[in-house]
Amino acid sequence: MELCSIASGSSGNCICVGSDECHVLVDAGISGKRIEQGLNSIDLKTEEMQGILITHEHIDHIAGLGVLARRYGIPMYATAGTIDAILHTKSVGKNRRNAVSGNRTGRRVYNWRVHDRTNWDFPR
Repeated sequence: MELCSIASGSSGNCICVGSDECHVLVDAGISGKRIEQGLNSIDLKTEEMQGILITHEHIDHIAGLGVLARRYGIPMYATAGTIDAILHTKSVGKNRRNAVSGNRTGRRVYNWRVHDRTNWDFPR
């Protein structure tokens, strides 16, 4: 398993976690453009992300969420409380409901774990 900090601090948080087979973002607290640049710097593309795990709804953890959800349709995983709070966060964008609902996004996660360092166990 590899971890790469794209951004960390009060101005924004975003970490890429993955293996050869799967990559997810932990938080999207910087602009979509900065996330794309950070992923490109480690030879990954945003559209290759298989999910975004949101730890909580503070803006320094969700600032780029709306852009990524709209542009790439990346599934977002969070607790029910975090999803509800994001739905009330105007700064996520005018289409914030699309960021946390629909066919592939807005799954509510209660137990999230990694098996044998390569397989991600997300609820379907």
